Amino acid sequence: MQIMESGIPTDLLEDPVAGWKWLLVFVPFLMATTIPLLNLVKGLSESDVLILLVGLLAVLMYLVIIAGFAKGLPRWSIPSAGLLVSIFSYRIFTAWIDPTPPQFHLSSLWEEVLFTAGMSFIFYGHLLLLGALLVFVAAWVKPLILFYKHVRQDWSLLSFLLYSGALVALLLGFDNYKGSEPYQVVGLLILAIGTWVYLRVSRPTVRLGSLLIAAALTMVLIGLGKFLLYPHQTWIVHNTFPRWWEAIVPLVDGGVLLLFITAPAVLMLFPPKSGHVSADAA
Repeated sequence: MQIMESGIPTDLLEDPVAGWKWLLVFVPFLMATTIPLLNLVKGLSESDVLILLVGLLAVLMYLVIIAGFAKGLPRWSIPSAGLLVSIFSYRIFTAWIDPTPPQFHLSSLWEEVLFTAGMSFIFYGHLLLLGALLVFVAAWVKPLILFYKHVRQDWSLLSFLLYSGALVALLLGFDNYKGSEPYQVVGLLILAIGTWVYLRVSRPTVRLGSLLIAAALTMVLIGLGKFLLYPHQTWIVHNTFPRWWEAIVPLVDGGVLLLFITAPAVLMLFPPKSGHVSADAA
């Protein structure tokens, strides 16, 4: 095995996901899935059961986060931790910027695209900064040092953390669209499959590819869903944005999201310090 400068074998830094840990991985996806399901059965007797389920899954997710931080954020805890970071990012973003687009048109389509991309850069910029701050703090906080070593060894872990931004985009992207629940459920399934593939492969570049493909498909699904659902919305008589623009916005937002998920690849330019020695496995 290889021994790092810190004295920790590199293979011990890998925390394989197996058995019951897979349930912990998908807790945030299960919790998110109950939200569109709750909208579908709103007002029915089954809604009480789903509300209870949402609460139980939320508690479980926070327990996963607490356990993950105590154990140095192993890979099975990153989806839950990433969702929490994404929620914090959104709260900070909305605290000083109104995410609701103004009901007016700029002078050209290009200016509208730039405006939308700019808002997305600001939002995902918050997410990237919080993710980078977490890595920085991890280098100095004893329980999280292992996470810092994980990221130094495999930069795609930070991309995996940022990947939760796609989950938040899926839940918020349809806004007040009626009938969006099936699209959200399918999108959550796509994101869950992307997570599964990420955890099943070993090469960081292939891992990154699985995240990018799943996130891209999800954002395209949001755009397609908006395009198909738009004519059936009662509020369109008061909306100044055309149908095609409603469908394009998620694609612009998705393009920015993919850039930020890819951004941690720059860490490849700063490889771990040399100084580890090879040793035969005991």
